Amino acid sequence: MATKWKNNRLFWWSAVCLAVGLAILLTILHSEPGNLRGDYFRTNSFTTQYSNYMDRLKLAVLGDFDQEKLNKRIVVTEDDINQHRYEYGDMPEQLQSIRDQYSPKIADAEDAGDKSLADMYRKERDEKLKDISLNFTSDEHVKKKIIVKRENQLADAMKQIRNIKETFPSDANGFEYFFQDTKTGKIYTSLNQKQQGDYKSYFSDKNMLFKEDFGVGNKALMYMENNPYYFGVSSEEEVTLEDETKVIQGYVGLPQNADPSSPLMAEYKQFKTIAVLYRVLAAAGLLLALAGLFGIVKSAFWHVEKGEVLNWFDRIPADIRLMVIWIALLSIMGPAGYWAAPGLNVDFIMHFGFKFLYYTAVVGFILLAVVQLIRCLIKKGFEQEWRDSFTYKFFNALKKTFLNLHLGVQLLLLLSIVFGMGMGFIIVFLYGNGSMDLVIFYFILCLLFGVPALYIIFRYVGNLNQIMRTVSGLAKGYQEDDLDVSGKSPLAVLAKDINTIKYGVKSSQSAQMKSERLKTELITNVSHDLRTPLTSIITYTDLLKSGHVSEEDREAYIEIIDRKSKRLKILIEDLFEASKMATGNIELEKRNVELVQMLQQTLAEHNDSIESSGLQFRVQTDEQPIHAVVDGQKLHRVFDNLIVNALKYSMPHTRVYISMLNKESSVEITFKNVSQFELGGNVDELFERFKRGDQSRHTEGSGLGLAIAKSIIDLHGGEMEIDVDGDMFKVTIVLYK
Repeated sequence: MATKWKNNRLFWWSAVCLAVGLAILLTILHSEPGNLRGDYFRTNSFTTQYSNYMDRLKLAVLGDFDQEKLNKRIVVTEDDINQHRYEYGDMPEQLQSIRDQYSPKIADAEDAGDKSLADMYRKERDEKLKDISLNFTSDEHVKKKIIVKRENQLADAMKQIRNIKETFPSDANGFEYFFQDTKTGKIYTSLNQKQQGDYKSYFSDKNMLFKEDFGVGNKALMYMENNPYYFGVSSEEEVTLEDETKVIQGYVGLPQNADPSSPLMAEYKQFKTIAVLYRVLAAAGLLLALAGLFGIVKSAFWHVEKGEVLNWFDRIPADIRLMVIWIALLSIMGPAGYWAAPGLNVDFIMHFGFKFLYYTAVVGFILLAVVQLIRCLIKKGFEQEWRDSFTYKFFNALKKTFLNLHLGVQLLLLLSIVFGMGMGFIIVFLYGNGSMDLVIFYFILCLLFGVPALYIIFRYVGNLNQIMRTVSGLAKGYQEDDLDVSGKSPLAVLAKDINTIKYGVKSSQSAQMKSERLKTELITNVSHDLRTPLTSIITYTDLLKSGHVSEEDREAYIEIIDRKSKRLKILIEDLFEASKMATGNIELEKRNVELVQMLQQTLAEHNDSIESSGLQFRVQTDEQPIHAVVDGQKLHRVFDNLIVNALKYSMPHTRVYISMLNKESSVEITFKNVSQFELGGNVDELFERFKRGDQSRHTEGSGLGLAIAKSIIDLHGGEMEIDVDGDMFKVTIVLYK
């Protein structure tokens, strides 16, 4: 991918053009509001200077403040008295605070032997204690103190107003004004006598660069003559006055022939030059942005190949990338002028260059992030991007947390308690102002809720660690003790399940060991049963090939080879069929079959063998026909195998019992005989392939009869079981209708 990025020059050049163009436009938009429009009188700089001028004009020219009159109108309310009285606490707290302040001073003076200094401190302390006592016992005492304080504040305000009046004419900055009181007709103006005569023509649009009309029908200047002046009285101690409002109308303007050397006019000329430059830059930025956007759309960068290797940015979740892009957008889309320099007197290159470099870097990052995000969506698809997002994983984790509702609610409650205790600590020790009552209350809450919550958390973590250690030991094959399953918590249930799994693993290991043993025996038995006839065939074939045999021996050898070949064929066919049965790679052709007739037919096929065996077969069936939907050929093989098994392994001159019982939903078939050989060990192993009742393997059986029979019954969905009681051998077959 890196090579592809380097080779796609069109995309990179277009991206640079787009980033630079957008950065230029953003820099201009976030500069002074009037820069792009070329309107100096809408800039923050002019608005601030004009507002300051109007504030000074009202105080220095329009205001007519009488300090003595204002002092007489000071009103002290009951709320003012209470606020002053309890500003530093109640009476005992204030008295104790004064005593605490002077006690160390008096003690130090006495230790130094300076009695006069100690007496002075005592006198100051007593006077302050007396003053505090009067504050809480005499409203008049408090009222006098408040009035004196406010008179002093008004005196300071009047002093500042006098200073403004003295400096106002010299810092007018070229502004001219004409006002007239609508009640008294009094005129306030900076114009000369000639200009006053035709002041409306003087303040016409052709003579003024800027003007503001304060007309009665428009926005007459409403002004209180006896204003207490906003910085003369604090917001907490307002002076109540009767409104003596005068309505003034007139004009304020900046003439075109204003003194060009004034700071305001110099700034105005500088602005006009910069405004032209801003327009040129805006046009260039717009062209660059459009050209860059067109080049990016036309570039081959959007062609994403399947299987393309992800880079580090692709591995960041999509919602995290979107959040970073959004933060970057917020940093450049703030209010206009946020990054503006404090004034146009700042060097233009520094003022414009810093913002331009910043916006170029941020816009370039946003552009590359958005392009790469779109490429990832094309490459991985929206669904995959959503599944890889932090939001999806968070809510998925939250969903899993509440799979066990009891555990999820407990966890949420415990975390809420711990978080609440932490927030309570911050509130008590940072904003409690040392209140012991609040500390004690917080301590009680911690004992009631915090300590039990921590105990439950520690207990859960301890149980989880124990479970993890046990599971780790089991995974390594160690014999671990059973986990504690006391209680009804989710971890106790988990511990119980792990104990169950542990015993299941032990059983599985035992079964696996047994399977390995049987597999070894199977290989041994297969080798023995196949090698025996094969060895005979090879031996007698070699004798025939020697040519030194008589005709009588030749016929005997051929008969032996023929018999052993058929024996080998039967073994191989049985082995092949048993393998097919075990793997389930066989299909049943089921149809409605009369089972009693099939059993009798199978017995008839072995009639000669039964008569020559000396065994007596006893068959017990219902008089009525017994029907079942089975594969007749396969079930015939089961009957045949069990009859042959009885003929081979039954004690001579004993009886073989066969019964068939028709039940409501099943058919139960039983074969019982007395075994000629001792049946020891696990009876279930008789179902294994090449397993015989004759452990010495002198009989002609393949050892596959019972295995094949059980596989056929399993394929029919039935059951086949073996029971041994001493030498009594019993096979029970259950076929479900």
